[in-house]
Amino acid sequence: MRTKFYFILSLLVICVSPIYSFDMKIQAQFDYAVFKGADNKNILEIYYSILQKSLLYKMNSQNNGFEAIASLNIYIKDNITNEIKFNEKYSLPSSIPDTSSANLNLNLVGQINLMLASGSYTLSVVASDFNNPDNYDSISMEVDVKGFGNTVNLSDIELSTNIAKGEDKSSIFHKNTLEVIPNAGALYGNNLNNLYYYAESYNLNSLKSPSLILTESITDENNNSVHSKSKEIKVSGDSRVEYGKINIDKLPSKSYLLTLTLSDTLNNISISKSKKFWVYNPKIDAPVTDSPDKDFLVSEYAAMREELVNLDFDLTFYLRTENEKKAFESLTNLNDKRKFMFEFWKRRDINPNTPQNEFKQEYVKKILEANQLFKEPFKEGWRTDRGRIYVTYGKPEEIESFPYSNDKKSYEVWKYEKLEGGAICAFMEKNQSGSGIYELVHSTIRTELRNDDWESKLYQ
Repeated sequence: MRTKFYFILSLLVICVSPIYSFDMKIQAQFDYAVFKGADNKNILEIYYSILQKSLLYKMNSQNNGFEAIASLNIYIKDNITNEIKFNEKYSLPSSIPDTSSANLNLNLVGQINLMLASGSYTLSVVASDFNNPDNYDSISMEVDVKGFGNTVNLSDIELSTNIAKGEDKSSIFHKNTLEVIPNAGALYGNNLNNLYYYAESYNLNSLKSPSLILTESITDENNNSVHSKSKEIKVSGDSRVEYGKINIDKLPSKSYLLTLTLSDTLNNISISKSKKFWVYNPKIDAPVTDSPDKDFLVSEYAAMREELVNLDFDLTFYLRTENEKKAFESLTNLNDKRKFMFEFWKRRDINPNTPQNEFKQEYVKKILEANQLFKEPFKEGWRTDRGRIYVTYGKPEEIESFPYSNDKKSYEVWKYEKLEGGAICAFMEKNQSGSGIYELVHSTIRTELRNDDWESKLYQ
């Protein structure tokens, strides 16, 4: 439907969070959707949301406000050829009159649009704080771009916080007369009681039908239907926009699947696209069902003490999203916390058919190993730089240790032979010899801090 190549970068500020802190880890959310472009290409829309209060603000040179800059690195690798198709860095400035909580209760929301040929890709995004480069967050996801062919088809679904008629065609969020504000975190509830979605249908004339049926449906994680609505749409062109609003304020807290289905009974055709989202409604009790409650009641969480539940949540530091963090911290009822942690690990279970959660077992095992290996003064081993790398990427194939000398600090080089075709991480001891505190100063892992001149720091 959109045929011109374009690249646009923009920011939108929306209210989401009540507390400001300088020392928190940068919090960023990312998502994407693929739409049909021109010349057999596809438009990859990358959505981002960066928590403004997680950035470090400094007074500007005119002393009339404060400024912060979020840096965004985007890498796209072809999984077949290993060729880097895209590698760019962007600066996202933010200015506020003062550092009161009212000015920091905001997110930086935007999108980046790129053209991609059909194929299998890995999309990696690193968000960092320009004023504090050691404060960064990253994510890597698989992107399968299949193209849309010449038969009836649907684009990906873009989840949105709001969709309204828009006249400003220069806006990054303008699509086919609409202003579509992305929800990169895919979390609804509290002040977001309506789920908005946007999609596009293509090649409708290939059916030679006067009308089609569009069905929007929502199922929960146990495949129970919680919403279904169908409507007839008239075919008046080769493509059209499909968008809608669904009220979710009665849905209990859990994950759901939104599915759009375009069907034509005359031609026996049915095309579907789905998108996962989460709802957090602390005031809505989940209905009693056989499966989820039964699983919870026989789990370790059913009678877990509160201090252990809180400790369990602390250990998820390298896994949880900002939305999950806010959702848990808003809970005041112990049983709600227990159910939250049960569902947290259940969503990540790589083999739900077994009684054990292998993902959690492996994650906790690495936490315990990191505590034994990398403990530093006043800091648990898993919370150190070496501990984070160990928990996130596993045990390296080789560790080269270089002790302190008269002209050089102590340092270590970790080698990962099977990661990204071979990668290294370099850690340097901070301050004087014997401090036992090591910092990550260089890595060739795509989503980690890279400094090819890191060895010069050994002599400082």
